[in-house]
Amino acid sequence: NLSSKIKVTQDTKKFGILFLSQPFVLLKRRSLENQLFIVQSMINIVNSLGFNLILKTHPKENKNMYSTLIGDFKILNNFAEPAELIIPNMNIRAMISEGSSTSINAARTFGLKSFILKTDMFDKLEITQFNKLINKYCTVIDLDNDGYERLKKELTSDLKGMSLNFNMTKWRTENVLFQ
Repeated sequence: NLSSKIKVTQDTKKFGILFLSQPFVLLKRRSLENQLFIVQSMINIVNSLGFNLILKTHPKENKNMYSTLIGDFKILNNFAEPAELIIPNMNIRAMISEGSSTSINAARTFGLKSFILKTDMFDKLEITQFNKLINKYCTVIDLDNDGYERLKKELTSDLKGMSLNFNMTKWRTENVLFQ
């Protein structure tokens, strides 16, 4: 039973921010050093706000790739299940990715604040309809132009207004159905 396996953040006073990695290193589109820098930066930002970072690795990624990172974070690297199936069992307030379709799904289905990092790989996403959905449901953060500070500011302001208990009753039925 998948639900019984996932209890990521036990402390109800400390919530998590989900980060979905992409297999850019495996695809030889980014160096390992650059990937680790981006993820470590996300850990630092999320920790500075008093949250845990929950890193869900892509199923194709090397399971030990992130073992050198430091900070308050957890790695979910043994779940091949899509993030949409595990989000309801996690104590999270927002999610960050680099163009994962889960960012759109999480915003529409669960009402989570979703951030898409505009990194070196973002402009390679040439799927026009996908980009339209990203712009409609997600906040795009350009990491080249003071993006780390903007992400921290956006997380701070958005998370202040959120309720302390995320639960499935917050699902918006109109978002589950295709409009």
